[in-house]
Amino acid sequence: MFLKPPQSGQMPGKATKTCAKGIGTKKRKRSEEEQRELDREYERTGRKRKFLSHWPERWPWLGHDPEKNIVFCKLCRSMPELADK
Repeated sequence: MFLKPPQSGQMPGKATKTCAKGIGTKKRKRSEEEQRELDREYERTGRKRKFLSHWPERWPWLGHDPEKNIVFCKLCRSMPELADK
């Protein structure tokens, strides 16, 4: 991969990335099955997730159970009869 100098009209210092094999080639869109397999592999490789303490400030409805290591919607938990309606 190479950095290409900015074209006219681009911001200085904003070099764009290009591929040595095919400059300007478009990526092929993955099928749903290909994407699912990539997602599974990503999870299998040991991706570590953790709850960030500042999240409830941004999303007040967000709850966290540290013992089970899960995140949930407080509103959905408080009114399960209305959840997914």
